[in-house]
Amino acid sequence: MKTVASLSLVGWLLVSSALLGCGDGHSSADAGGGTGGGAGASAGGSKVQINHLSAGRVPQGAQVERAVPTPINEGDSITLGLNATDFQTADKVVRAINQRMGQGVAQALDGRTVRVSAPQDPGSRVRMIAEIQEMPIETS
Repeated sequence: MKTVASLSLVGWLLVSSALLGCGDGHSSADAGGGTGGGAGASAGGSKVQINHLSAGRVPQGAQVERAVPTPINEGDSITLGLNATDFQTADKVVRAINQRMGQGVAQALDGRTVRVSAPQDPGSRVRMIAEIQEMPIETS
């Protein structure tokens, strides 16, 4: 289920709308149908509104028109972005990865970015990312 906000939301019906997802100005999917969105009414100076009138959910999602490219399998490394700049946490992430996967595999580029050398095989790369996600990192 996807959340949508559109000027073409009429009552509880999303008029067919292009969804832009690649940052290139081209449509990646098309969504439309019942939304279960908001409702509102006013009379005699009183007003009531339930949820947003210009946003809702499309229970059946969207019709995908083209694949959105992902750079996950490009290059010889992946880049991890921490939620916040913290040099101590970046260092702890590098230490944990290097301890488990070998010295020199991970390198902190700054307090928010860690570059990790990655295998070329897509399956091995996914396994490596999954293993990194499960590593316990103590934060201060």
